[in-house]
Amino acid sequence: MALKKGKSNPFWIVLDAHGVLIPSSERTILSNLSRQTRIPFLLILARWFLSHIPVQMGKMDSKAFYEKVLGRPLTAHAYREWITSPYTQKMEIHPSILHELKRLKKKGWKLGVLSNMHEHQAEMHRAKKTFKDFDMVLFSCDLGHMKPFPA
Repeated sequence: MALKKGKSNPFWIVLDAHGVLIPSSERTILSNLSRQTRIPFLLILARWFLSHIPVQMGKMDSKAFYEKVLGRPLTAHAYREWITSPYTQKMEIHPSILHELKRLKKKGWKLGVLSNMHEHQAEMHRAKKTFKDFDMVLFSCDLGHMKPFPA
């Protein structure tokens, strides 16, 4: 789409973070929790599905959420090693995706991120400035509502 000089593009591209801009890390985290605790993966996955909405809407602390998933307390060290560390390893947007997004932005497209995530994930992205090149970034934990699934 060619734009005339002086005209702004009214079009937006709004993308999800997990599984689109960055690799989905939740399965990695849940698999790791299963290995570390010897709790069957399907049980952890079922507990995650049954209790993930409040944490992603900002109504539950992420550590408390994973303790609920496990059915037992987590030490600060275990939380860091089993949950935070695997997540931070998957926070990068692939360079080829970044290149295409920058190309679209140069053509006048507005870029947005709309993603379901808990406050700890959102804080890590803000600190790392993962989405600094986007015009709008909305996280479910900040809004108190989840985006539709599938998006």
